Amino acid sequence: MSNNNETNWHEREMNHMKDWSPYGIVKYLTTNPTYVANPEFAFGIVRKMAAKNKLRYNNIVQFLQQHPAWNQVIFTVENMGNVNGMFLEQVKEAGVLTQKRGSKETFKEHNIQFAIHGKGVAKVTHMTEAGVKTEEVPLGVDLIVRGKGSPDRRPLLSMNIEGSTVRHKFLG
Repeated sequence: MSNNNETNWHEREMNHMKDWSPYGIVKYLTTNPTYVANPEFAFGIVRKMAAKNKLRYNNIVQFLQQHPAWNQVIFTVENMGNVNGMFLEQVKEAGVLTQKRGSKETFKEHNIQFAIHGKGVAKVTHMTEAGVKTEEVPLGVDLIVRGKGSPDRRPLLSMNIEGSTVRHKFLG
């Protein structure tokens, strides 16, 4: 699938859900067999919905908790220290690059409210023409929520399999 087709597919799916409540979007993405079998695709839609302010950070966390594959990666014993713990301290110390709305001025922001970093392998089961198939899928995510008073309150959300865009772009 080319990148252009993937973009069109995401846009079609987002247009399909544009008038839905955040609760409905999360429920659909975590229960529909297409999205359960394709956690990266579901995550892509969540990311775009968050960028358009359709989903807030609490909806994103709800998605991560309820999606069968993402739940396996985020809320494991190995990653619990990175759910608003060690990763939060690292982000607060490094700061996050923020751009003021309508300006090219950027500055480092250390007022971070919440952070999740999770990485691992999830078992995803889906139907194929040959029957039921279970695959191991490497997944990872970084979620950073800026604190009150930030000029941009949208969450920074990135899929993190081999190094996160959030870490490289937003952290100094």
